[in-house]
Amino acid sequence: MGLVLVACGTPPPSVVRVDVDRVLQTIPADTWEIPSDPTPPTTTPAKADVLPGFPRREVRDPSLADPAHIKALLAQEQAAAQKTLEGLLREFYRAQTRAFELDQTRLGSDQEGTLYAAANLAVRAAFEELATVRGPKLARLSMLAGFPDRNPDSTLPTVKLGAVSQARFDESKQLRDEIQALDDGFLADVRQRLRAVEEMSAIQRAQALVTIELFKAKLDKQAKDEADAQVRRATDSLDLRLANRPAIVLPAVPDRAITTPAMPVPAPALGVPSLNIGQSRDERRALVRHELTIWLALNRLRLAEQGPDKTEEFIRWRSEHQVKATASAKLPN
Repeated sequence: MGLVLVACGTPPPSVVRVDVDRVLQTIPADTWEIPSDPTPPTTTPAKADVLPGFPRREVRDPSLADPAHIKALLAQEQAAAQKTLEGLLREFYRAQTRAFELDQTRLGSDQEGTLYAAANLAVRAAFEELATVRGPKLARLSMLAGFPDRNPDSTLPTVKLGAVSQARFDESKQLRDEIQALDDGFLADVRQRLRAVEEMSAIQRAQALVTIELFKAKLDKQAKDEADAQVRRATDSLDLRLANRPAIVLPAVPDRAITTPAMPVPAPALGVPSLNIGQSRDERRALVRHELTIWLALNRLRLAEQGPDKTEEFIRWRSEHQVKATASAKLPN
């Protein structure tokens, strides 16, 4: 037996034929599931239980149980904090150290300049004194030996000199020796004065370096002492609180009785309106017709007696999509 449905559309769909009775024959009877009635729970009688209590207890944190352990941890943290703070203070005092170094260097330069100025005045006075004594001797030598001196080394002539020439030669040689002694004495005095200035300057520089190093050591000690004082102020009270922290007291809790009331008898289950839906042939046919309507719409088809038979194709589509009737399915009117 064939079923004919006419569908409208633009453009008109293709015409096919599907045998609904043959489709129904391919569906096993056990695929039409019937839900079972729910089983209500059994009634639970009242029950009394006792929740045990516990006595009063004192609980101490294990990490705080050993004061020596606490002090060791605090000492470790203090050392780390002090090292960090001390480094920061040293950086802060470094500018003061640099300024002090510059002041000492400038002071040393001023003192060295004063020493050289005094030495210069003394050399100037010695030079003027030298000129007063040396000048007449040089003038007398120029008269005897000529200018410039033709025999500065007082070399004896190869020929024998007369009495006058020998006297002039001997006096010239004596003047040369005296002038050389004056020059050597002056140069020695100048060197001694300059050496004294250099030695005094070296002593002053060494003293300045010692002063700078003492100043640095003072600031380093000051940074260490300040860091130590600040860390101790911050941790002493904490040390006292942690070391003397009291135990936590848990009060006693008495036993308590707990009663579970009896479970009342459950109300009967509501009736299932859809029970036994899909069991009659007409209802099964209506469900297949509904599925066939979906398949036709998906494939843009319509039913007609003169169309090609697409029953097997529809059966395969149902099988691929696992179309399965259930007792709770709502059938179209």
